[in-house]
Order: sequence, then C-alpha cells, then structure tokens
Amino acid sequence: QEMARWTAEALYRAQAHFEKAIELDSDYALAYVGLADTFALQVRYANLKKEDSFTLRQAAIDRALASDPLLGEAYTSLASLRVDQFGDVEEDEYSAKYKEWEEYFQKGIKLSPNYAMAHERYASVLRLYGRSEEALPHMRKAVDLDPMSPVISVNLGDLLWTLGRVEEAQTT
Repeated sequence: QEMARWTAEALYRAQAHFEKAIELDSDYALAYVGLADTFALQVRYANLKKEDSFTLRQAAIDRALASDPLLGEAYTSLASLRVDQFGDVEEDEYSAKYKEWEEYFQKGIKLSPNYAMAHERYASVLRLYGRSEEALPHMRKAVDLDPMSPVISVNLGDLLWTLGRVEEAQTT
C-alpha cells in the first residue's frame, strides 16, 4: 500500500516494511522483489539517483531469484532494471540488450501470468519502442487482472490514444 502512494515518505516506509519482512524471513522472495521495485520508484519520486538504484535493485533481484528461481515477479523486475540501464549501452550492444529485457519480460509473464504489472510494464516498454499494436493485448490483460488500478487504466487509455482509437480511449 505504501508503494502505491508514490511519495518519498511512503516509499521509505515501504522500503522499511520490505526490509522488516526480509529480517523476519530471509528467504521471502517477494519481499526482495518489492524492495527492488521500491528502489525503482524512489528514483522517480524520492530523488534516489538512477545509477545508485541499479546496484540496490540488482542485489534484491538476485536474492529473490536465489530464493525462488521460478518467481515471475522477479524476472519482471529484472526486465525493468535492464530497460532502465539500456540507455547506457553502446549502439553495437543495443540488439543484445533489447533481446535480453524482452526475454525477461516474457519469462516473467510465463511464470506469473496473472501478475498485472508484468503485462503493464511489458506493454509500456513495447510502446516506448514503437510496438504499440503488440503492446495492446498486454495492456488489456493488465486491466483485466487489475481493473481497479488507476495507473494501468490510464496507460491503457494513453496507448489507445496513441493508436488513434480516441473514442475507445475516452471510455477507459
């Protein structure tokens, strides 16, 4: 709940909650995923430097995958991390990095097909790279899985608008 507030104070509280959960159960893989995702949000809403977040996120994701190597949520977080690091690669590394994040998203969705954020994040990145038509089924799936999420609903509307489906976008 604290993560969903998207304020610096709430994200620090979320971080503390995940750290407490990890203290109580050091093998609680989802707590590590939550911690990694909290660090990602702190970049945008709590002034954590993007470059500083990479090591923190990677360590949390590594620990999640060590505890549960089949945790789709961890692969989704790993894909998001790779996308955020993507701007730092040389042009000749571009296609390998592009393939890497896409494989992580697809693995995350395969392992946790009912994780709405996996579909939403994958769709958002597909849209970012000009693959909006391909993104649409994933964004619709995210809305189906979490119809109360305002972020997912807004992102579906934005995607529909981008695709020129203005009337449909206005009703989402």
